[in-house]
Amino acid sequence: MAKQQTPEQQAQDEVRLAAASVSMRLLRNNRGMFTNEYGRPVRFGLGNESSKDKDFLSSDEIGGTMVTITPEMVGKKVFIFTAIEVKPKGFKMRAFKPGTREHGQLKFLEWVVSMGGFGGFATSADDLRAIHKHFMDWLKR
Repeated sequence: MAKQQTPEQQAQDEVRLAAASVSMRLLRNNRGMFTNEYGRPVRFGLGNESSKDKDFLSSDEIGGTMVTITPEMVGKKVFIFTAIEVKPKGFKMRAFKPGTREHGQLKFLEWVVSMGGFGGFATSADDLRAIHKHFMDWLKR
């Protein structure tokens, strides 16, 4: 019997499948910590350096978006850092309280965008395409 997927897992599958249609390559970024056989904590996931890292949490999907630079930009292709935080359908953006998971995720996405990358919260393939369109439009201005 097939295991039932959570709403977030369903959204994750949809987002990952849609990524190729907008020239994105996304890689799953599992974050967490376990204690090794010597009793030492081992952290994994991008930027997961301390248990105090609650205000800067890397996204579920990390990768890049291939963009062809137009003639006025010399005709080169570039791979733009991309971070997508997947949420289940029904997720709404709002002002998140500091210390919450979503606040830390938003801070990471804001950092990616401030450095010229693509980033956002996505609950579906349509959300992913909207994020892609937003940043492509921004590049053309």
